[in-house]
Amino acid sequence: STLDRSSAASDVYKRQRESRMKAREEIRELLNSEMLQREANAEKFTCGVWIGLITTTYLLFIFATKDLSPQLVRNISYLVMVMIPAFASIFVLIQKGYYSSWLRYLNSFLQVTLVSSAIFFDVKAHGIQYALSSMPPMAYGLVLIVTAFRLRPLMGLFAGLVAALEFGLIYAWAAKTSPELTPELLSRIPSLSWSVTSMKILVLLSLGVACSFAAYRVRKQLLQLIQEAVRQSQLKSTLGRYLSPEVAQEIINTNEGKIPTRAVSAVIMFGDVRGFTEFSNKRDPSEVVSVLNQVFDSVSKTVSEQGGVLNKFLGDGFLAIFGIYGTSKNPHAAAVQTALTLLESTKKPLAPHKLEMGIAINFGEVIAGEIGSDGRCEFTVIGNPVNVASRIEGFNRTLGTQLLVPADFLKQLGPCKISQKSHGRHTIRGVDQALELVELRPLRDADTKGGDS
Repeated sequence: STLDRSSAASDVYKRQRESRMKAREEIRELLNSEMLQREANAEKFTCGVWIGLITTTYLLFIFATKDLSPQLVRNISYLVMVMIPAFASIFVLIQKGYYSSWLRYLNSFLQVTLVSSAIFFDVKAHGIQYALSSMPPMAYGLVLIVTAFRLRPLMGLFAGLVAALEFGLIYAWAAKTSPELTPELLSRIPSLSWSVTSMKILVLLSLGVACSFAAYRVRKQLLQLIQEAVRQSQLKSTLGRYLSPEVAQEIINTNEGKIPTRAVSAVIMFGDVRGFTEFSNKRDPSEVVSVLNQVFDSVSKTVSEQGGVLNKFLGDGFLAIFGIYGTSKNPHAAAVQTALTLLESTKKPLAPHKLEMGIAINFGEVIAGEIGSDGRCEFTVIGNPVNVASRIEGFNRTLGTQLLVPADFLKQLGPCKISQKSHGRHTIRGVDQALELVELRPLRDADTKGGDS
């Protein structure tokens, strides 16, 4: 009944909608998994860089620097003994497949704390004036900038807060304990004052916010690009169910979402399953559809493999085009090879039912593009070569052939290992002069059937 069909259609729509939602969810999970894997690799890389940097700096510090106080050497050694195992532990955990968000924050905390520790030991060894004017404070900026490359917005903010807090605590401790930080020194070097230090702390916070914003923008744009790529892929896949992949891609690539109409030279192929109407009237619909689907599956794959465009299915027939969007350098030869392959590949589903494929190929200038109204249209080709190809195919039944081409087609074909047999001239509606029709067969068929070669 109508209600049953409506209900069935509704169920199909729901299943399709659920399938699309499931596919999108799987894509999101795949993207998240890919991002996590990239982040894990980045964390491993930074751990390795810091281990190498700490080791190199420590060796230079010990062997290339003179007049070091034993206390400073001991303190730096303690720092190295703590930091290298810490970074190495994170590296090993990630290497073994264990990775979570807290490892990101721990890694970032250790990097900031390493810089703060260097400043702290400089204060103890050389005084606050030297410590605040040397290299370590500048390393805060490097650590904060690196967090932006993780594409995690909160990472920059976290690192900025930790850097500002630790730097502020170091200055507060130094200001309270350092005897050199006198009013005379502050008046002579204003950059050592609390007001200037507060501005430095504010700069660290601002740099953390800026890195967070940069990570947010880049991550958002990256996700948009990935989502757009996924959407394009889904759109192409969806259109590909109703159009050939080449035509679907052409629609996606155009700004207007439509294919411009143009005159082109093309090779036209019409195919038809002979005797299918009588067969379909006597068989169960499911069997009819099964046979037709097997045939069309072979048609779709073979046309695509030979660089052609499967334009449409016509009941139990099809229309294919060569030389428009395909990649074939010789569309005439590609069409012949497609036809011969189809005649062989469709025997399996058709022969048990005493059916066979009939194909005709023609060539000429056609008009290709969208045909229809604003509300509904389709990509197709029109023109006299298309009509003639359709009418030539009809001669397969009367001549007992399976593959026919006009004689002029052979002049464009070039060298090809096939059997050719002329069936004389025939009057075709739409053509002023009678056309000579030539049957094409593989050479092995010619050998067994005594055909002309």
